[in-house]
Amino acid sequence: MCSSDLIDVFSADRYQLHPLVRLFASEQLTREEPAAASGAALARLTAWYADGTSDGTPGWLAEEEQNIPVVLRLSVQAGQHALAWRLANAVRNADPRKCLLGPLWQDKALWQDLLRSAKTARNPADIGHAHFVLGAAYFQDGAISKAEEHLTAAAKASRKAGDRRGEAAASHALGDLQMASLRPQDADEPYERALQLMARGGFSPAE
Repeated sequence: MCSSDLIDVFSADRYQLHPLVRLFASEQLTREEPAAASGAALARLTAWYADGTSDGTPGWLAEEEQNIPVVLRLSVQAGQHALAWRLANAVRNADPRKCLLGPLWQDKALWQDLLRSAKTARNPADIGHAHFVLGAAYFQDGAISKAEEHLTAAAKASRKAGDRRGEAAASHALGDLQMASLRPQDADEPYERALQLMARGGFSPAE
């Protein structure tokens, strides 16, 4: 397959199949594998990535940067919401400063899918996290009104979940948004709220 340019080998254990090969494999899977079997295989794959993300090194995360979003999308599409969010939260814990998996945090379409997934599962903590990531992504793009909408929703959902850290992060981001919008007089309240939550939760702004 390598000689026919149907597979690209990047390293000893990293390769990518040609789009035509992937299309053929997908068609064969649909034709020959029962839905239950393919769903179980996807569940195992998602769980493997969740465990690997929790235990992996920064180097491993960088190598899997393109694969993790694909697995997340497939899990959501399959309705495997708990597993999808197990992986999403593993990614959150492994990359708290959002510097290892940059493209994933800017993938608004993926996080819209994850937001719908969290709403389907009625999990306010995950709803808050999805809103927060979307708010941060829109903020970075300069879409201030969309960012404010999502960050406000993130604070509300995190408060409902009893997630002080999540609410503090959303409140602090709302303060940053007001400062960036040249409305410093409106930044005091969210900043003060964030500090209060940090004090109650016993964690520092650096966290």
